[in-house]
Amino acid sequence: MTEDGTSIHVRIDDEGYTHITVIQWDENGREIVYREDETFQCSEPQF
Repeated sequence: MTEDGTSIHVRIDDEGYTHITVIQWDENGREIVYREDETFQCSEPQF
């Protein structure tokens, strides 16, 4: 978790899909979640 209350989770599954979840909290303490799922097909792994 970062200093401003943002949490970023990155997971790469067995099929090479990258799942990114960003969690933030607004000024009222409510959780805001952003998700992005991508597949990277390349000869070298991306980090």
